[in-house]
Amino acid sequence: MSEPSAPRIYETKIPRAWMMAAALVLVVRLVALLSVAPGETLIGDEPYYDTLARGLIAHGTYEMNGVPSVHRPPGWPFALSLVYRFFGESRRTVIVVQSLFDVGTILATSWLAGRLFRSSLAAAFGFLLAACWPPFFRESLLLQTEPLFTMFIALLLARFWVLVERPSLGVAFSCGLITGLSALVRPTGIVVLAGLGLGWVVQSGYRAFRHWKAMVMVAIGVTVVVLPWTIRNYRAVGSIVPIAVGTGEQFYLGSLLETEGRWDHDVWWPIRDGAIQDEERRLGRPLSAVERDHVWMEHGRQIWREHPGQSLWISAKRFWRLVALPVIAPDRPWLRVGFALALLAIYGLSIPIGVKGLTGGDGPLRYAGILLLMVLFYVIVSSSVYTISRFIEPVRTALLVLSAGALARPLER
Repeated sequence: MSEPSAPRIYETKIPRAWMMAAALVLVVRLVALLSVAPGETLIGDEPYYDTLARGLIAHGTYEMNGVPSVHRPPGWPFALSLVYRFFGESRRTVIVVQSLFDVGTILATSWLAGRLFRSSLAAAFGFLLAACWPPFFRESLLLQTEPLFTMFIALLLARFWVLVERPSLGVAFSCGLITGLSALVRPTGIVVLAGLGLGWVVQSGYRAFRHWKAMVMVAIGVTVVVLPWTIRNYRAVGSIVPIAVGTGEQFYLGSLLETEGRWDHDVWWPIRDGAIQDEERRLGRPLSAVERDHVWMEHGRQIWREHPGQSLWISAKRFWRLVALPVIAPDRPWLRVGFALALLAIYGLSIPIGVKGLTGGDGPLRYAGILLLMVLFYVIVSSSVYTISRFIEPVRTALLVLSAGALARPLER
């Protein structure tokens, strides 16, 4: 007896007029981005990425101040170096490329919303929500990791849906490859995959373990991408660094009582540097990048051991800052209130349908529950190392997908 064929993946039918309108929206979006492009002065983390990219162009090495870097993963600096090499170094040129990454995010969000909810209207809402989401617009103006990372996450969400609907080794391997690429842009791509896997197991009542071969293939796909960089790091610094160091520094920053886990340069940097200087005096030698990160991690742990109550309170506030933009602040109150209302709308639309997906058994909405659990898992894990709300935006695509379905369903009844 032949094996039953895999279930057919639902295909949405997008009217030609809608496709033309979507193309117009993308063009208008790009024009708007270029019209408000900032000057050429680099800010924030931009100088760091710029230096790494220029080093790759000049001598093919990944260095900072003449020392091999293991502090940031290579994905975005490598992409930036290609932009510089083939298209020029103007910020506007980079913005155009960043907007193309956004297009990937927008299309993946639309594709997933359409297929998850079996609805062309949901696909249209997903497209519009992702195209108009303010944080995606803002990050495209900067020379930073967000647009590229967000695109990989959106692609992973879409591909993992196929894995849940029609498990196969090929689809599983592709999920691993996409995750590996996302991790080489920002290591928390691994957290997204772990959240999706956890959501699949929980939502299915542990029946997902029947597909353990596919799970192994996902891990192989991740390894294929990440292992070469791990080998490079070992050769460069003599330590096993799978992707990049920095977790200890972020954990220490997020545990600091003096700032209540906030990013305050004036307070944080002297404390951070002082911890390293004390350890170097004790050992009588400079510390490597890996050793510095271990020192910061230990200082963060010491704070938790000595002040558990305050640390828990800071963690709760960090969680809140990730999921909601603080409204009470002196700068730009109109923007903060407006975005807070947008967040409330997204949460109000997405959470109920995600909860329904958790109790929907093997129905078509089961992936809605998986997405909701992934977002919760991601926020809980990343709240120990991230301090501001922009770092959750890449996984907010999952909530945009759910919101698109919630908007479309009553209109199609």
